[in-house]
Amino acid sequence: MHSWDAEAYLDRVLKNYDKDEFQMMVLPEKWITNNLEEKDPVYEALLNTLKEISEKYNCDLVPGSFSLARNGKLYNSSPFIHWGKVLGYQDKISLFKGENEHYSKGDVIRLFDSGSLKISIAVCYDLDFPYFAKIVAGNGGNLIVNPSLITSEFKDMWHIYVKGRSLETRLPVISINSSSDPFLGGSIVTRMRPRNGGIFLEEELLGTTESRIVETNPEDLREYIDSRHAEDPGTYNLNKR
Repeated sequence: MHSWDAEAYLDRVLKNYDKDEFQMMVLPEKWITNNLEEKDPVYEALLNTLKEISEKYNCDLVPGSFSLARNGKLYNSSPFIHWGKVLGYQDKISLFKGENEHYSKGDVIRLFDSGSLKISIAVCYDLDFPYFAKIVAGNGGNLIVNPSLITSEFKDMWHIYVKGRSLETRLPVISINSSSDPFLGGSIVTRMRPRNGGIFLEEELLGTTESRIVETNPEDLREYIDSRHAEDPGTYNLNKR
């Protein structure tokens, strides 16, 4: 989909939902396929539309990621919009195969403050690596959002990564994939439930549906996230050799 089709698409999807019906909206990685320039009027118009949606619905908005040119470099970059305001961008850090030929790498894992939560954005392949989630947990994060673009044949392995990151850190994950061909949906949301002194992982699969409201529980897990992080004795510190 091109940026000039995005507003009509969002209007069609959102017409089924009311204000205050959801707290966060998430879209897939690179669902807009053309390259965008940060200072270009085309991108500014798109961003204004996204900010208006976030303000109208009183929600946080992670509008997937865009191929976004900034300061002479191209990034696979995801904005975080809180109630109509852009709080910042997460640039994809771990580039996948051919992306290295076109994109510059991000170098910072950001946490965005939504008021009650600190939220991190792992852009697709970034979630494959355990240290991303570990850093989020250690810095007080509550939730990982994972805009993805996974072809359907790799769906089962992608779900293993998502569930593994949740179990490793006790962080819920919202991982959203494109419903178009050849990706065919398969989005997954995890919840962590305390049970008999341990943690039980629950997953919700969204199938091929274009949009859906699901629930997760990041507000309930701070003590479990901190306890899990404290159990690491430091032996596995990546800076040690």
